[in-house]
Amino acid sequence: MINKISKTETLYLKGIGILLIVCHNFLHWVKPMIGENEFSYSREVYNTFLSAMTLDFGNVIKHLFSYFGHYGVQLFIFCSGYGLTVAYGHKQLSLVPFMKKRILKLYPVFTLAILGLLVYTYVIFGRDFSMQTITDLLLRYTLLANWIPGKIFVVSGPYWFYAMIIQLYVCFFFLVKLHHRYRYGLVAVMLLSYVIIITTNDFFVAQKLSLYYNFLGNLPVFVFGMLLAYNKDKTYNFRYKAMVLPLIVIFILGQYFEFFWNFSQLAFILIIVPLLLKLSRLSQGKMYAFIVYTGGLAMYMFALNGFLRSPWVYQINKYESDVFIYVFALVFLIIVYVASEVLKRVEQSLVKRFL
Repeated sequence: MINKISKTETLYLKGIGILLIVCHNFLHWVKPMIGENEFSYSREVYNTFLSAMTLDFGNVIKHLFSYFGHYGVQLFIFCSGYGLTVAYGHKQLSLVPFMKKRILKLYPVFTLAILGLLVYTYVIFGRDFSMQTITDLLLRYTLLANWIPGKIFVVSGPYWFYAMIIQLYVCFFFLVKLHHRYRYGLVAVMLLSYVIIITTNDFFVAQKLSLYYNFLGNLPVFVFGMLLAYNKDKTYNFRYKAMVLPLIVIFILGQYFEFFWNFSQLAFILIIVPLLLKLSRLSQGKMYAFIVYTGGLAMYMFALNGFLRSPWVYQINKYESDVFIYVFALVFLIIVYVASEVLKRVEQSLVKRFL
């Protein structure tokens, strides 16, 4: 594991992450919908993925993004844990000022995206607006939806992430204090969270409240990012090649068995982050620059992609054309980039004027 990551490299990782997420969010709604093991595990879903890969090999790219693309979220969780620790991990934090700064960074974009969603969905496309819509908007905007069974994906599915990441920000404040007091406190938290996840997640899934909807399910990857940042100046004498094979085995077993699936998120990070960083350091040409640029737009792309996909997915499913899948996916990506650039400029202008 390369444990020293620059700000530019963090943007690079976020760029890869948001491309995985946006493509996943789009393609997993395109027929045939094979599902994914993101918040809970189902062997049946994995078997459906394998069948699609063998019987519909022409759409292998679609199936790979549909099933695996959600792991891009883990890159964001890892980068959050790492970046926050580099910035604040050695400081004396006060919870209210820290959270105020985090919320002021997140909520202007979130608010503008919600307003854009209202215009796009209920004005341009004329979807029915009801009291239930108002209730769902309030639940989403107040970050309460993640705690209510059946409400996790209201308004726009990807917005579940906002409540979860705010929860991790709160956890970060206490995790820093724990680390300062106990040398192995963060390791203990990671191990304890895995015990809780493995023993109780099935119960919460049955209540339609997966632990992965909220902070606890995502704590191991976040804490790992913190641990790496706290040790970023140390040199580790082991080789990535020796480490990667067992991790790949764990990741593969995680597709077959629920027990190992709980470790697949961290295994993914341990596999992909060193690989991406090594590749980026070998060549930093135009593609690298474009991905770094994408990482700078990631917050805006995430806020917009969920509701912008609607007409394009509908058209693909209407005509059932394999060619349309990738043509419309490309059109959708271009629209997301343009809209995100506009949102970024509007948000920065408003923040500069009013905050």
